[in-house]
Amino acid sequence: MRSPRWIIGHVVVAVAVGVCATLGLWQLDRRSERRAENERVKDRIEHPVPLPADGFTAGSTAGLRYRGVSVTGRYDQAHEFLVRYRSREGLPGYGVITPLVTPDGAVLVDRGWVPLDWGERWPVSDAAPPTGEVRVDGWLAAPHRSRVEPTAPSPATGKPGLVADVAAPQLRPLLPYDRLYELTLVADGPTDRFPAPVGLPDISEGPHLSYAFQWFCFGAIALIGWIALVVSAGRGRSASARRRRAATLPSP
Repeated sequence: MRSPRWIIGHVVVAVAVGVCATLGLWQLDRRSERRAENERVKDRIEHPVPLPADGFTAGSTAGLRYRGVSVTGRYDQAHEFLVRYRSREGLPGYGVITPLVTPDGAVLVDRGWVPLDWGERWPVSDAAPPTGEVRVDGWLAAPHRSRVEPTAPSPATGKPGLVADVAAPQLRPLLPYDRLYELTLVADGPTDRFPAPVGLPDISEGPHLSYAFQWFCFGAIALIGWIALVVSAGRGRSASARRRRAATLPSP
């Protein structure tokens, strides 16, 4: 056990176990950080504030994501967009994006999800936004620019625009507003009618706990395997020594 080969093995296994333990503890720290961030997100959403004016300025959206907000304005259904490839509970459909015009500018409001057949025959009166001045509560979502170029809405025919993802900077050239909010407002709403609201963002803890368990298992496997190898080698040397001693004994 004190030969150079075994000493090198001891060092390698010790380093491997130490690395695995360190990575496992790091994943647990990441899980704690994620939990704390989730609590901050919940608090921001549950305590809405008036729509921050910073969002109308390009590059001034830092810290606005997941902010619960409340804004008053009028829906502009003539410049509505449908978001393709949206699903809900395993069913295909469309997301509905309707601009809300406020005194400070327009805000893209994600009003929720409609089934595929509704989107194919849009506009549907049962899913039309309320008329007149309304108050919309929800939370702000970061833009997701699509590689697929959007198509513009057609106010003359009532046909909506089509997008694969929602990004205000990408849609700005297709809309008539002087100012457009950089983030999308995901609206709260009743769950018994369409568009069905998107709901809260995914604020799960992520896979950090399972990753930590995996690293600890890797370290335990390395340590247990090395101990088993050492014990097996020791037993083999003991058996060899007994055989040598037996060979040197005189025959009766």
